[in-house]
Amino acid sequence: MSVSGSFDVTQILRQGVYLLSREGRVVYVGQSKCMLARIYAHRNLARKRVPSWLPIRGVVFDTVEVIPCHPDRIDALERGLIELYRPVCNRTFNPDPSPTPTTVIAHLLPARTNPFAGRRL
Repeated sequence: MSVSGSFDVTQILRQGVYLLSREGRVVYVGQSKCMLARIYAHRNLARKRVPSWLPIRGVVFDTVEVIPCHPDRIDALERGLIELYRPVCNRTFNPDPSPTPTTVIAHLLPARTNPFAGRRL
């Protein structure tokens, strides 16, 4: 059953990769066993002063995209998306943060959730 105007967000409760964007540009790519909790942590920490020793950073974002993923493919998908978008808030796997895509990794995504389908990169 679905209420008019609602949409299913069940995928965010699963393991996968998430992309946080600000003003149309991907600023962070991450992975989690429960994407909802991890995304909430980023949002919550963005509003606070975070000690430098904490491994997670707050990220200011206005859009969230999630890609559920099998554990065997999650590392490759995350790394590929970081290489593609070179988000400014990622430091791991991203020696040169930039908003310019560098590679295409559409082959790592399931066909039905492929956000690159039909896009020209």
